[in-house]
Amino acid sequence: MPRGIRDSPESPLAHAFYGGVLLAQGRYAEASTSYRAALARVPTHVEARVGLATALLELGDLDAAEREAELLSAPDTEGPFISAGQEYILARIDLKRGNTKTAIERLRRATSLYARFWGIGPSYEQGLADAYLADGQTAEAARQLETALAAEPYRKTLHYELGLVLEAAGESERAAAEYRRFLEAWREADADAPFLAEARARLAALRSTGS
Repeated sequence: MPRGIRDSPESPLAHAFYGGVLLAQGRYAEASTSYRAALARVPTHVEARVGLATALLELGDLDAAEREAELLSAPDTEGPFISAGQEYILARIDLKRGNTKTAIERLRRATSLYARFWGIGPSYEQGLADAYLADGQTAEAARQLETALAAEPYRKTLHYELGLVLEAAGESERAAAEYRRFLEAWREADADAPFLAEARARLAALRSTGS
């Protein structure tokens, strides 16, 4: 048990914070338990509700994730930021179910709503790129990733994802350039860091074909 919960077992903030730590580590079942503990103490805790929906989504329990996301529309949790987050989660559920057109519509609303108050939301742009790619709209997917990169250039993994999209679109030279940018940015990363081996393999394959 983490110290924060041990010291303040009734604190919803402590349970929600620990849920976020577990979620980031990919420990989705444990994260859902921690988020539920936070919600048991404060049912309107927005971060815990969003986290629980996300954890359930990652666990593949789409119906339960949808139920949690729908609760974000309760009158006491309304607001543009929350509405955008709700649309984002529901869109990810739609993508899992293969409903790409609905996912795109939801993500367009989410990105528009977020941008109205806070500017570009790279996570939303990236989500929309995933939806476009799933729908076969590679040009639109690339445009969304480029927008996300412009907003947060330090998110170097976006170069790798953009490379994948460009490669799928048949733009081999541009894809190779993005893989090189990613590998250069991650040159000091651990050898077994995510994406590194695949990026190198994809770049090598493109080089062998003259890209």
